[in-house]
Amino acid sequence: MKKIIPLSIRWLAIATLSISGCLFYCTDSAVGPSGEEHPFSFSTPSPIKPAEQGGMAEIVITASGGSLPYTFYVVPETQWLAGDKINEMLTRNDFSRLYRYACNRRLFGSHTIVISVSPGSASKPNYYWVSVQDEAENGMLSGTNMLAWWKRVAVYDL
Repeated sequence: MKKIIPLSIRWLAIATLSISGCLFYCTDSAVGPSGEEHPFSFSTPSPIKPAEQGGMAEIVITASGGSLPYTFYVVPETQWLAGDKINEMLTRNDFSRLYRYACNRRLFGSHTIVISVSPGSASKPNYYWVSVQDEAENGMLSGTNMLAWWKRVAVYDL
């Protein structure tokens, strides 16, 4: 005959709380307990001025939501409409030269990046086209409606 060993009431209470706590708070979802995904978006200020006259200016791009890691794009307007003609290429869904303007640090959790650029003058700024793409490709980098996703940033000298 087997001998039954009673569990202490306190041990039973701790075990019950641990198990029930896991039932309510444990999740296998990558987006957290609520299961809600946050929409992918990014922001950058415009216009931008350098810290000192004649110096480089900094474009700060902040992304949120979507799937990490992010790839940040900064295309000088001289390459957007002429030169590499990135605007024309992206309208045709051609990404063959976009990699030249990408910054992908492959750091998970990196939501902000600072990119130094050359400013124009106070009367004639330099313009840059800025965008961000996430790992799941939620950003609309190309196609006929792509300009709703890309942002034009003016960079002036002091």
